[in-house]
Amino acid sequence: MRVLLINPAERDVLQANLPREIEAVRGANPPISLLQVAAAARAWAGAQVSLIDAHASNFTAARVAEKAAALRPDWIGLGAVSFTMPAVLAQVAALKNVLPRVPVWLGGLQPFLYPEETLALPGVSGLVLGEGEHPLAALCRHTNDPAALRVAPGLRFRHDGELVDTGVAPPIAALDELPQPAYDLLEPRLYSSVLTDARPVAIAITSRGCPYRCSFCSRSVTGKRFRPHGAAYVLETFALLQKLGFAAVLIYDEVFTIDRRRVLDICAGLRQRGRGLPWMARATAPSVDEELLREMAAAGCEWITFGVEAGDTRVLKRLNKALDLTRAREVFAAARRAGLKTLAYFMVGNPEETAAEVDASERLLLELDPDMAHVSVYTVYPATALYDEGLQAGLFGDVWREFARRPTMDFAPPLWPGPLSREQRFAAVRRIYRRFYLRPKRIRRELKNLTSWNALKRRVRYALTLLSPR
Repeated sequence: MRVLLINPAERDVLQANLPREIEAVRGANPPISLLQVAAAARAWAGAQVSLIDAHASNFTAARVAEKAAALRPDWIGLGAVSFTMPAVLAQVAALKNVLPRVPVWLGGLQPFLYPEETLALPGVSGLVLGEGEHPLAALCRHTNDPAALRVAPGLRFRHDGELVDTGVAPPIAALDELPQPAYDLLEPRLYSSVLTDARPVAIAITSRGCPYRCSFCSRSVTGKRFRPHGAAYVLETFALLQKLGFAAVLIYDEVFTIDRRRVLDICAGLRQRGRGLPWMARATAPSVDEELLREMAAAGCEWITFGVEAGDTRVLKRLNKALDLTRAREVFAAARRAGLKTLAYFMVGNPEETAAEVDASERLLLELDPDMAHVSVYTVYPATALYDEGLQAGLFGDVWREFARRPTMDFAPPLWPGPLSREQRFAAVRRIYRRFYLRPKRIRRELKNLTSWNALKRRVRYALTLLSPR
């Protein structure tokens, strides 16, 4: 069984919450979800798996189709999220031009949220719904046996004109039963991040699920129940990535620090093995303390990120964000004392947010003084409490469902109606970025931390991006 997995190019993608010039300097991260399902297909079904990362390779849809034809796969799988759907459809069309008889399956958040609409799109043969490891392995074992596929959870497809829907694959309870992601399918040189000068970077997922109930966050495939990998599995991941030549690891758990004991065990294991790869983790202010931050730093953690979102208590309550601003100040100061670099996430244009409240966010960001800031325009995502509230209140129609039926580039992702116009919100984001990054204090810090000539060139490029008029 020959399987081809494709991470589509991000050429025709929706621009939702970041100014386009800021989006352009992010770098390219490995498609971790495809690596996870690729490993399951190989380990559990004996499949021969190939991967094309069109985004990192900057391939056109036609170039991907050309490479796919040479691989002669039995079926093709693409990752699909809402913002990449125009690119996904363009890629499906290009594949069908050269491989008209090869089934094309989609997996990811978009099929999970809108299965009926996604399966009806041209060229789509079937969907993988929920966590994809078990459904994809079943698909590899039984591609030519529709009867067997009818009882494999997590699949939706048509056979002889009949819809077959086996529901959503249940969450995997014991994550350590999973094989390590198929990192060997990557070309490491393609991957970098604006967070670090280390090249190449890898992505690791050490847990699934987030127990928080923020009203702006989508109900994801992984759900709300926190399910971790054990420390031994995580240490094995680090060892594998180092062996493959990666220079840094970005841990992209929704929240890495939920289970304090597990984090301490991981840190102890990394220290026992000797400081290896530097790493980054996502955290929340309530889930860390100074001791934990110091242990993480001693184990090689260089970056820690926190979602702050807003500098006003009313806005945070409106977002159902469990954050005390005094606690946020304490945590950023503690992280700095521990020797960690910090990234703070903020949003502009939150429900009913005024210009004065946006100014409060800017003041808090400058006060926290993280090493990096990520400021975006709040976008009303599907399957969130705020989207449901807006629908019920008649603030907008079911625009994401309509987009799922017709994913085109003329779609404008919805913003919450409020005092600030779309133009004012994006202008505020650009202003905050400039005031934060172009401070003399910040520039001196960046120059002090330069590690190479290439690092200097990246800083100059980013500064020019911030100074661009649009």
